[in-house]
Order: sequence, then C-alpha cells, then structure tokens
Amino acid sequence: MSATTLARRYAGALFGIAEKANIVDKAQSDLKLITSSLCAMPDLRQTVMHPLVPPVQKRSIIDKVYTGKIDDITLRFLYLLLDKRREGIIEEIEKEFISLANSSRGIVTAKVLSAVPLLKKEEAALTSKLSACTGKTVQLELSVDPSLIGGLTVCIGNNVIDGSIKGHLASLKNKMLGQDK
Repeated sequence: MSATTLARRYAGALFGIAEKANIVDKAQSDLKLITSSLCAMPDLRQTVMHPLVPPVQKRSIIDKVYTGKIDDITLRFLYLLLDKRREGIIEEIEKEFISLANSSRGIVTAKVLSAVPLLKKEEAALTSKLSACTGKTVQLELSVDPSLIGGLTVCIGNNVIDGSIKGHLASLKNKMLGQDK
C-alpha cells in the first residue's frame, strides 16, 4: 500500500475522531506542531524515525516533548503511529488531514501558476471569481513560472484551467497540425 493511501486512511481516522470530539482545529494545529518540531529538532526526528529504536522508547520521548502541548486524542494517535511503525508518514498525514478539514469547512485550494507575480488586487479578484465559480471559499497557492510567457494556469482538484500564452500557443500548434482532440 502506498504512503499516500496509508496517510489518507490514518488522517481520515483522526479526522473522524476529532470531528466527533469537536477538536478538528486543535488536532490540525497539533499535527502542525508535531511536524514542525520534527523538522526543527533533527535529533528528535532521527530518534523518532529510526527503525531500531523500539516504540516504547519513542513513546517515552514523545511523552516528554508533547504531553500538555497537544490534545490527548492527538497524543494517542501519535502513539498509534509509533506502535504501527507509521511515524515516517506523519507529514503526509498532516497534509491529508488539512485537506479533509478544509473540505468540511467548504475551503478549496487553487494552485495558481502565473508568468509574473500577481498584484494583491489581482489575487483578490481571482479569489473572488473562483469562489463564485466553485461555491466554496478559495485559498490561493501561488507560484511563478516565466515559461508561461503570459497569463496563468489554475488547478482546483482535478480541474485545470489553462489561460497561459504557452498553453494557447500549444493548442494553436496542435490545431494547425491536426492533432487537436
């Protein structure tokens, strides 16, 4: 089973429990704290991720680091990951959990690739337009790719809107060569 599939299952389990306990926001911030501290503390990360360190020893370390800082539900979930030797997918679990939480909140992420950085008013207009189209709150994930020449591409889930000059030129080329779909 792939790491993404496993992460999705574990995130779904935590999300279900967190939703019932009404602590989705807390669980999300707990996961962020855990992943960021693992990145910030290389010794902690190395110990927690090391396959030869027994889960009991890892639990003891986790207790010292996180008890009182994260919710008991998240702490018990972390113990489960350690016991099942799934600590290596904690970052993927966090991403999947955020996706589930955002979906339940009616939030969708739009990955926007533009030829030049967008101005704040352009970001606001794009957010507004995409929110109107999707019926959901849109969060933009912006990046710049000068190879687009001009315009932008927007990806929301599996939907891609290519409004770039590069995309239009490629489409025109395919039409001229009779290779269009």
